[in-house]
Amino acid sequence: MQKFTLLICSLCALVVLGIGLNSCKDEEPFVKPNLKVSEETKTIAEGGGTVQVEFVLDRGAPGDITIEYSLGGTAISPADYTVVGKEGEVTIANGQTSGTVEIQIVSDAIYEGNETIEISIEDVSSTDVLITNDDESVVTITDDDPQITASFATATQTVSEAVGIMQINVTLSQAAPSAVTLQYTLAGTATDSVAAKAANPDLPTDYAVRGGTPGTLQIAAGQTTGVIRLGVYSDFEMEDADPATAPWDPETIRITLTQASAGVMVSATNNVMEIKVNQQDGKVIALFWDEADVDNTIDMDLFLWAGDLGAAVADLELISLSASDDTEGPEVVFIPAVIKEVKIGVTYTYYAGTVTPMVFKSHFINFANGTIGTREIYEGSYTLANLNPWDALADIVHIEQTFEINAAGEYINISTISTPASGSRVASYKLPRGTTKTQGSNALLRRKF
Repeated sequence: MQKFTLLICSLCALVVLGIGLNSCKDEEPFVKPNLKVSEETKTIAEGGGTVQVEFVLDRGAPGDITIEYSLGGTAISPADYTVVGKEGEVTIANGQTSGTVEIQIVSDAIYEGNETIEISIEDVSSTDVLITNDDESVVTITDDDPQITASFATATQTVSEAVGIMQINVTLSQAAPSAVTLQYTLAGTATDSVAAKAANPDLPTDYAVRGGTPGTLQIAAGQTTGVIRLGVYSDFEMEDADPATAPWDPETIRITLTQASAGVMVSATNNVMEIKVNQQDGKVIALFWDEADVDNTIDMDLFLWAGDLGAAVADLELISLSASDDTEGPEVVFIPAVIKEVKIGVTYTYYAGTVTPMVFKSHFINFANGTIGTREIYEGSYTLANLNPWDALADIVHIEQTFEINAAGEYINISTISTPASGSRVASYKLPRGTTKTQGSNALLRRKF
Protein backbone atom coordinates (compact mmCIF):
# COMPACT_ATOMS: atom_id res chain seq x y z
CA MET A 1 0.00 0.00 0.00
CA GLN A 2 2.81 2.34 0.84
CA LYS A 3 4.52 1.58 -2.47
CA PHE A 4 1.35 2.40 -4.35
CA THR A 5 1.04 5.69 -2.55
CA LEU A 6 4.63 6.61 -3.45
CA LEU A 7 4.01 5.74 -7.10
CA ILE A 8 0.95 7.93 -7.21
CA CYS A 9 2.94 10.81 -5.69
CA SER A 10 5.77 10.36 -8.18
CA LEU A 11 3.38 10.44 -11.13
CA CYS A 12 1.73 13.54 -9.77
CA ALA A 13 5.15 15.18 -9.39
CA LEU A 14 6.07 14.41 -13.03
CA VAL A 15 2.77 15.80 -14.24
CA VAL A 16 3.31 18.99 -12.25
CA LEU A 17 6.89 19.22 -13.56
CA GLY A 18 5.70 18.77 -17.16
CA ILE A 19 3.09 21.45 -16.75
CA GLY A 20 5.74 23.73 -15.29
CA LEU A 21 8.12 23.09 -18.16
CA ASN A 22 5.43 23.75 -20.75
CA SER A 23 4.51 26.93 -18.96
CA CYS A 24 8.14 28.20 -19.05
CA LYS A 25 8.45 27.44 -22.77
CA ASP A 26 5.32 29.41 -23.69
CA GLU A 27 6.50 32.52 -21.81
CA GLU A 28 10.01 32.81 -23.50
CA PRO A 29 10.49 36.55 -24.67
CA PHE A 30 10.44 37.39 -28.45
CA VAL A 31 13.82 38.64 -29.89
CA LYS A 32 13.51 41.21 -32.71
CA PRO A 33 15.72 40.59 -35.77
CA ASN A 34 18.41 43.19 -36.55
CA LEU A 35 18.44 44.87 -39.96
CA LYS A 36 21.63 46.16 -41.63
CA VAL A 37 23.42 46.41 -44.99
CA SER A 38 25.58 43.45 -45.94
CA GLU A 39 28.51 45.64 -47.09
CA GLU A 40 29.24 49.22 -46.10
CA THR A 41 31.33 49.91 -49.22
CA LYS A 42 31.28 48.58 -52.76
CA THR A 43 33.08 49.58 -55.97
CA ILE A 44 32.06 49.20 -59.60
CA ALA A 45 33.48 50.54 -62.86
CA GLU A 46 31.30 52.89 -64.87
CA GLY A 47 31.03 50.22 -67.55
CA GLY A 48 30.41 47.43 -65.02
CA GLY A 49 26.69 46.99 -65.65
CA THR A 50 24.76 46.45 -62.41
CA VAL A 51 25.61 46.41 -58.73
CA GLN A 52 23.55 44.92 -55.90
CA VAL A 53 23.19 46.28 -52.38
CA GLU A 54 21.76 43.74 -49.92
CA PHE A 55 19.74 44.44 -46.75
CA VAL A 56 20.00 41.50 -44.28
CA LEU A 57 18.30 40.32 -41.08
CA ASP A 58 20.11 38.21 -38.49
CA ARG A 59 17.03 35.97 -38.28
CA GLY A 60 13.90 35.36 -40.34
CA ALA A 61 11.50 38.25 -40.92
CA PRO A 62 8.48 38.22 -38.55
CA GLY A 63 6.09 38.62 -41.47
CA ASP A 64 6.33 40.42 -44.81
CA ILE A 65 8.23 43.67 -44.21
CA THR A 66 8.96 46.71 -46.40
CA ILE A 67 12.21 48.62 -46.00
CA GLU A 68 12.35 52.27 -47.05
CA TYR A 69 15.73 53.66 -48.14
CA SER A 70 17.09 56.95 -49.48
CA LEU A 71 19.61 57.66 -52.23
CA GLY A 72 22.38 60.25 -52.03
CA GLY A 73 25.99 60.77 -53.04
CA THR A 74 27.60 62.64 -55.93
CA ALA A 75 26.15 60.45 -58.68
CA ILE A 76 22.82 61.61 -60.10
CA SER A 77 19.83 59.51 -61.16
CA PRO A 78 19.07 58.87 -63.99
CA ALA A 79 22.14 60.47 -65.61
CA ASP A 80 24.60 58.21 -63.78
CA TYR A 81 22.46 55.26 -62.61
CA THR A 82 18.92 53.88 -62.38
CA VAL A 83 17.29 51.56 -59.83
CA VAL A 84 15.78 48.34 -61.18
CA GLY A 85 12.25 48.00 -59.85
CA LYS A 86 10.59 50.40 -57.43
CA GLU A 87 13.03 53.02 -56.23
CA GLY A 88 13.14 53.63 -52.49
CA GLU A 89 11.63 50.34 -51.28
CA VAL A 90 12.75 46.74 -50.75
CA THR A 91 10.54 43.85 -49.52
CA ILE A 92 11.65 40.89 -47.37
CA ALA A 93 9.12 38.06 -47.23
CA ASN A 94 8.05 36.36 -43.99
CA GLY A 95 10.79 34.13 -42.69
CA GLN A 96 13.38 35.38 -45.21
CA THR A 97 16.59 37.14 -44.16
CA SER A 98 17.51 39.43 -47.09
CA GLY A 99 16.29 41.84 -49.76
CA THR A 100 18.27 43.38 -52.63
CA VAL A 101 18.48 46.78 -54.36
CA GLU A 102 19.70 46.36 -57.94
CA ILE A 103 21.31 49.42 -59.53
CA GLN A 104 22.07 49.81 -63.24
CA ILE A 105 25.17 51.97 -63.85
CA VAL A 106 25.06 54.35 -66.85
CA SER A 107 28.18 54.27 -69.00
CA ASP A 108 28.74 57.58 -70.81
CA ALA A 109 31.64 59.22 -72.65
CA ILE A 110 31.98 62.25 -70.36
CA TYR A 111 34.71 62.44 -67.76
CA GLU A 112 33.16 63.05 -64.35
CA GLY A 113 35.70 61.58 -61.98
CA ASN A 114 34.78 58.92 -59.43
CA GLU A 115 31.21 59.30 -58.15
CA THR A 116 29.31 57.79 -55.24
CA ILE A 117 25.84 56.40 -54.54
CA GLU A 118 24.84 56.40 -50.87
CA ILE A 119 22.01 53.94 -49.98
CA SER A 120 20.68 54.56 -46.45
CA ILE A 121 18.00 52.62 -44.57
CA GLU A 122 15.39 55.14 -43.41
CA ASP A 123 12.50 53.05 -42.03
CA VAL A 124 10.95 49.59 -41.87
CA SER A 125 7.24 48.75 -41.91
CA SER A 126 7.40 46.43 -38.85
CA THR A 127 8.02 47.51 -35.28
CA ASP A 128 9.35 43.99 -34.69
CA VAL A 129 12.54 44.79 -36.65
CA LEU A 130 15.47 46.82 -35.32
CA ILE A 131 17.59 49.02 -37.63
CA THR A 132 21.25 48.86 -36.60
CA ASN A 133 23.97 51.47 -37.00
CA ASP A 134 25.26 49.58 -40.06
CA ASP A 135 22.48 51.16 -42.08
CA GLU A 136 24.35 52.73 -45.04
CA SER A 137 26.22 51.36 -48.03
CA VAL A 138 28.37 53.58 -50.27
CA VAL A 139 28.89 52.46 -53.87
CA THR A 140 31.83 54.10 -55.66
CA ILE A 141 31.59 54.33 -59.46
CA THR A 142 35.08 54.55 -60.94
CA ASP A 143 35.14 56.68 -64.10
CA ASP A 144 36.55 54.94 -67.17
CA ASP A 145 36.53 58.07 -69.39
CA PRO A 146 39.73 60.09 -70.04
CA GLN A 147 40.13 63.50 -68.40
CA ILE A 148 39.92 66.28 -71.02
CA THR A 149 41.76 69.52 -70.25
CA ALA A 150 41.44 72.96 -71.83
CA SER A 151 44.52 75.14 -72.21
CA PHE A 152 46.25 77.78 -74.30
CA ALA A 153 48.76 76.53 -76.85
CA THR A 154 51.24 79.21 -75.75
CA ALA A 155 51.51 81.40 -72.67
CA THR A 156 52.53 84.64 -74.39
CA GLN A 157 52.21 86.50 -77.67
CA THR A 158 53.63 89.79 -78.87
CA VAL A 159 51.83 91.75 -81.58
CA SER A 160 51.71 95.24 -83.00
CA GLU A 161 48.81 97.54 -82.31
CA ALA A 162 48.25 97.44 -86.07
CA VAL A 163 47.57 93.68 -86.04
CA GLY A 164 43.84 94.24 -86.55
CA ILE A 165 42.04 90.94 -85.88
CA MET A 166 43.97 88.36 -83.92
CA GLN A 167 42.98 84.79 -83.04
CA ILE A 168 43.75 83.12 -79.73
CA ASN A 169 43.48 79.33 -79.85
CA VAL A 170 42.17 77.35 -76.90
CA THR A 171 42.80 73.63 -77.25
CA LEU A 172 41.28 70.50 -75.71
CA SER A 173 43.52 67.53 -74.97
CA GLN A 174 41.05 65.47 -77.01
CA ALA A 175 37.69 65.99 -78.67
CA ALA A 176 34.74 66.12 -76.29
CA PRO A 177 31.61 64.05 -77.09
CA SER A 178 29.39 67.09 -76.44
CA ALA A 179 29.75 70.85 -76.82
CA VAL A 180 32.07 72.52 -74.31
CA THR A 181 31.47 75.97 -72.82
CA LEU A 182 34.54 77.76 -71.46
CA GLN A 183 34.48 80.86 -69.29
CA TYR A 184 37.35 83.36 -69.34
CA THR A 185 38.23 86.78 -67.92
CA LEU A 186 39.98 89.74 -69.52
CA ALA A 187 42.51 91.89 -67.70
CA GLY A 188 45.77 93.75 -68.32
CA THR A 189 46.70 97.36 -68.99
CA ALA A 190 44.85 97.52 -72.32
CA THR A 191 41.15 98.36 -72.02
CA ASP A 192 38.54 96.09 -73.56
CA SER A 193 35.29 97.53 -74.93
CA VAL A 194 33.01 95.92 -72.32
CA ALA A 195 35.04 97.19 -69.36
CA ALA A 196 35.37 100.65 -70.91
CA LYS A 197 31.63 101.02 -71.44
CA ALA A 198 30.89 99.81 -67.92
CA ALA A 199 33.29 102.36 -66.42
CA ASN A 200 32.49 105.28 -68.70
CA PRO A 201 30.77 105.17 -72.11
CA ASP A 202 33.06 107.97 -73.29
CA LEU A 203 36.31 106.15 -72.52
CA PRO A 204 38.41 104.99 -75.46
CA THR A 205 39.06 101.27 -75.83
CA ASP A 206 42.09 99.36 -77.05
CA TYR A 207 40.44 96.14 -78.24
CA ALA A 208 37.15 94.26 -78.38
CA VAL A 209 36.07 90.61 -78.50
CA ARG A 210 34.80 89.81 -81.99
CA GLY A 211 31.99 87.28 -82.32
CA GLY A 212 30.20 85.46 -79.54
CA THR A 213 29.73 86.70 -76.00
CA PRO A 214 32.77 88.28 -74.33
CA GLY A 215 33.91 85.98 -71.54
CA THR A 216 32.41 82.82 -73.07
CA LEU A 217 33.87 80.45 -75.67
CA GLN A 218 32.02 77.53 -77.27
CA ILE A 219 33.84 74.49 -78.68
CA ALA A 220 31.61 72.22 -80.72
CA ALA A 221 31.27 68.49 -80.03
CA GLY A 222 34.02 66.49 -81.69
CA GLN A 223 36.32 69.52 -82.03
CA THR A 224 39.60 70.15 -80.20
CA THR A 225 40.07 73.87 -80.82
CA GLY A 226 38.13 77.03 -80.04
CA VAL A 227 39.10 80.56 -81.06
CA ILE A 228 38.85 83.80 -79.12
CA ARG A 229 38.92 86.61 -81.70
CA LEU A 230 40.14 90.03 -80.62
CA GLY A 231 39.96 93.19 -82.68
CA VAL A 232 42.90 95.42 -81.72
CA TYR A 233 42.37 99.09 -82.50
CA SER A 234 44.69 101.48 -84.23
CA ASP A 235 44.21 104.88 -82.63
CA PHE A 236 45.64 108.35 -82.22
CA GLU A 237 47.27 107.67 -78.86
CA MET A 238 50.86 107.14 -77.93
CA GLU A 239 50.08 104.27 -75.58
CA ASP A 240 51.60 104.55 -72.14
CA ALA A 241 51.12 101.39 -70.13
CA ASP A 242 53.27 102.66 -67.28
CA PRO A 243 53.95 106.40 -66.91
CA ALA A 244 57.20 105.60 -65.10
CA THR A 245 58.60 103.95 -68.23
CA ALA A 246 59.08 104.99 -71.81
CA PRO A 247 55.76 105.95 -73.48
CA TRP A 248 56.00 103.00 -75.85
CA ASP A 249 56.01 100.40 -73.08
CA PRO A 250 53.73 97.61 -74.42
CA GLU A 251 50.17 97.38 -73.21
CA THR A 252 48.99 93.96 -72.13
CA ILE A 253 45.90 91.81 -72.62
CA ARG A 254 45.63 89.00 -70.09
CA ILE A 255 43.14 86.18 -70.80
CA THR A 256 42.48 83.64 -68.04
CA LEU A 257 40.44 80.46 -68.49
CA THR A 258 38.34 80.04 -65.34
CA GLN A 259 35.98 77.10 -65.82
CA ALA A 260 34.62 74.60 -68.31
CA SER A 261 31.53 72.45 -68.79
CA ALA A 262 30.85 68.88 -69.91
CA GLY A 263 33.48 67.19 -67.74
CA VAL A 264 36.33 69.29 -69.12
CA MET A 265 38.95 70.56 -66.68
CA VAL A 266 40.77 73.87 -67.09
CA SER A 267 44.53 73.35 -67.07
CA ALA A 268 46.16 74.48 -63.86
CA THR A 269 49.39 75.47 -65.63
CA ASN A 270 48.39 76.67 -69.12
CA ASN A 271 45.21 78.60 -68.38
CA VAL A 272 46.65 82.12 -68.84
CA MET A 273 47.60 83.89 -72.07
CA GLU A 274 49.34 87.28 -71.91
CA ILE A 275 49.49 89.34 -75.08
CA LYS A 276 51.91 92.24 -75.33
CA VAL A 277 50.63 94.91 -77.68
CA ASN A 278 53.49 97.04 -78.98
CA GLN A 279 52.90 100.60 -80.07
CA GLN A 280 52.47 100.56 -83.84
CA ASP A 281 54.62 102.55 -86.23
CA GLY A 282 53.58 106.06 -87.11
CA LYS A 283 54.21 109.74 -86.53
CA VAL A 284 54.19 111.54 -83.20
CA ILE A 285 53.12 115.18 -83.15
CA ALA A 286 54.19 116.72 -79.86
CA LEU A 287 53.41 120.27 -78.77
CA PHE A 288 55.89 121.94 -76.38
CA TRP A 289 55.63 125.49 -75.06
CA ASP A 290 57.66 128.23 -73.40
CA GLU A 291 60.29 126.59 -71.18
CA ALA A 292 60.42 129.80 -69.11
CA ASP A 293 56.93 129.03 -67.79
CA VAL A 294 58.27 127.51 -64.55
CA ASP A 295 55.00 128.05 -62.69
CA ASN A 296 53.03 126.06 -65.27
CA THR A 297 50.51 128.81 -65.90
CA ILE A 298 50.42 128.03 -69.62
CA ASP A 299 48.06 125.41 -70.96
CA MET A 300 47.78 124.46 -74.63
CA ASP A 301 45.69 121.98 -76.59
CA LEU A 302 46.43 120.15 -79.81
CA PHE A 303 43.74 119.19 -82.35
CA LEU A 304 43.86 117.39 -85.69
CA TRP A 305 41.38 117.92 -88.49
CA ALA A 306 40.94 115.81 -91.62
CA GLY A 307 39.18 116.52 -94.86
CA ASP A 308 39.15 119.12 -97.58
CA LEU A 309 41.02 121.83 -95.73
CA GLY A 310 40.01 124.42 -98.28
CA ALA A 311 36.30 123.95 -97.66
CA ALA A 312 34.13 125.62 -95.04
CA VAL A 313 34.84 124.85 -91.43
CA ALA A 314 31.59 122.91 -91.13
CA ASP A 315 32.94 120.41 -93.64
CA LEU A 316 35.99 119.62 -91.53
CA GLU A 317 35.99 116.54 -89.35
CA LEU A 318 37.56 116.34 -85.92
CA ILE A 319 39.46 113.06 -85.73
CA SER A 320 41.64 113.52 -82.70
CA LEU A 321 42.18 115.36 -79.47
CA SER A 322 45.37 115.80 -77.51
CA ALA A 323 46.19 112.98 -75.14
CA SER A 324 46.91 115.13 -72.11
CA ASP A 325 44.79 117.36 -69.89
CA ASP A 326 47.59 118.50 -67.60
CA THR A 327 49.38 121.85 -67.76
CA GLU A 328 52.92 120.50 -67.86
CA GLY A 329 53.03 119.44 -71.51
CA PRO A 330 53.75 118.20 -73.95
CA GLU A 331 50.48 117.63 -75.74
CA VAL A 332 50.91 114.49 -77.84
CA VAL A 333 48.92 113.01 -80.72
CA PHE A 334 49.97 109.82 -82.51
CA ILE A 335 49.08 109.24 -86.18
CA PRO A 336 49.30 105.51 -87.00
CA ALA A 337 51.00 104.44 -90.20
CA VAL A 338 47.72 102.96 -91.50
CA ILE A 339 46.42 106.50 -92.09
CA LYS A 340 47.18 107.45 -95.72
CA GLU A 341 45.93 109.67 -98.51
CA VAL A 342 44.53 112.40 -96.31
CA LYS A 343 44.91 116.12 -95.75
CA ILE A 344 45.29 117.14 -92.11
CA GLY A 345 45.08 120.47 -90.39
CA VAL A 346 46.50 121.21 -86.94
CA THR A 347 45.13 123.67 -84.41
CA TYR A 348 47.41 124.78 -81.56
CA THR A 349 45.14 126.30 -78.92
CA TYR A 350 46.50 128.80 -76.39
CA TYR A 351 44.06 127.71 -73.70
CA ALA A 352 45.37 129.59 -70.66
CA GLY A 353 48.37 131.62 -69.52
CA THR A 354 49.80 135.08 -68.94
CA VAL A 355 52.98 134.85 -70.98
CA THR A 356 53.40 137.10 -74.04
CA PRO A 357 54.94 136.41 -76.40
CA MET A 358 54.42 132.71 -75.74
CA VAL A 359 56.73 130.61 -77.89
CA PHE A 360 55.72 127.05 -78.71
CA LYS A 361 57.19 124.29 -80.86
CA SER A 362 55.62 121.43 -82.78
CA HIS A 363 57.72 118.28 -83.19
CA PHE A 364 56.95 115.82 -86.00
CA ILE A 365 58.71 112.66 -84.77
CA ASN A 366 59.14 109.35 -86.58
CA PHE A 367 58.34 106.25 -84.50
CA ALA A 368 59.15 102.74 -85.74
CA ASN A 369 59.85 99.37 -84.10
CA GLY A 370 59.43 100.86 -80.64
CA THR A 371 62.08 103.50 -81.23
CA ILE A 372 61.91 107.28 -81.44
CA GLY A 373 63.54 108.37 -84.70
CA THR A 374 64.26 111.59 -86.51
CA ARG A 375 62.15 114.70 -86.00
CA GLU A 376 61.26 117.97 -87.67
CA ILE A 377 60.61 120.99 -85.46
CA TYR A 378 58.32 123.92 -86.27
CA GLU A 379 58.05 127.06 -84.12
CA GLY A 380 55.19 129.45 -83.46
CA SER A 381 54.49 132.38 -81.16
CA TYR A 382 51.30 133.67 -79.57
CA THR A 383 50.36 136.79 -77.68
CA LEU A 384 47.56 137.17 -75.14
CA ALA A 385 45.31 138.09 -78.07
CA ASN A 386 45.45 134.44 -79.09
CA LEU A 387 44.01 133.11 -75.81
CA ASN A 388 40.98 130.87 -76.34
CA PRO A 389 39.47 129.38 -73.15
CA TRP A 390 36.87 126.68 -73.74
CA ASP A 391 33.94 128.90 -72.81
CA ALA A 392 34.94 131.67 -75.24
CA LEU A 393 32.30 132.21 -77.88
CA ALA A 394 34.20 134.41 -80.32
CA ASP A 395 33.69 133.34 -83.90
CA ILE A 396 37.34 132.60 -84.67
CA VAL A 397 38.32 130.14 -87.36
CA HIS A 398 41.96 129.26 -87.79
CA ILE A 399 44.08 126.22 -88.64
CA GLU A 400 47.70 127.00 -87.81
CA GLN A 401 49.44 124.26 -89.80
CA THR A 402 48.63 121.79 -92.59
CA PHE A 403 50.23 118.73 -94.16
CA GLU A 404 49.33 115.73 -96.30
CA ILE A 405 49.94 111.98 -96.03
CA ASN A 406 50.28 110.40 -99.47
CA ALA A 407 49.55 106.82 -100.59
CA ALA A 408 53.06 105.74 -99.58
CA GLY A 409 52.54 107.05 -96.05
CA GLU A 410 54.91 109.96 -96.58
CA TYR A 411 54.29 113.32 -94.89
CA ILE A 412 54.46 116.00 -97.56
CA ASN A 413 53.72 119.69 -97.97
CA ILE A 414 54.16 120.41 -94.26
CA SER A 415 53.48 124.13 -93.85
CA THR A 416 55.00 126.52 -91.35
CA ILE A 417 52.92 127.56 -88.33
CA SER A 418 50.78 130.60 -89.10
CA THR A 419 49.68 132.90 -86.28
CA PRO A 420 46.29 134.62 -86.47
CA ALA A 421 45.85 138.16 -85.21
CA SER A 422 43.58 136.86 -82.48
CA GLY A 423 42.28 133.54 -81.28
CA SER A 424 43.88 130.14 -81.82
CA ARG A 425 41.18 127.56 -82.42
CA VAL A 426 38.25 126.55 -84.61
CA ALA A 427 35.18 128.05 -82.97
CA SER A 428 32.71 125.95 -84.96
CA TYR A 429 33.33 123.22 -82.38
CA LYS A 430 32.44 125.46 -79.44
CA LEU A 431 31.32 123.83 -76.19
CA PRO A 432 28.26 125.09 -74.28
CA ARG A 433 28.77 127.70 -71.59
CA GLY A 434 29.87 126.19 -68.29
CA THR A 435 31.42 123.09 -69.88
CA THR A 436 34.79 122.37 -68.30
CA LYS A 437 37.90 121.49 -70.22
CA THR A 438 37.95 117.98 -68.79
CA GLN A 439 34.34 117.37 -69.85
CA GLY A 440 35.18 118.67 -73.27
CA SER A 441 38.10 116.27 -73.54
CA ASN A 442 35.86 113.31 -72.65
CA ALA A 443 33.35 114.40 -75.26
CA LEU A 444 36.01 114.60 -78.00
CA LEU A 445 37.70 111.26 -77.53
CA ARG A 446 39.88 109.77 -80.21
CA ARG A 447 38.17 107.93 -83.03
CA LYS A 448 39.35 104.35 -83.64
CA PHE A 449 40.53 103.15 -87.06
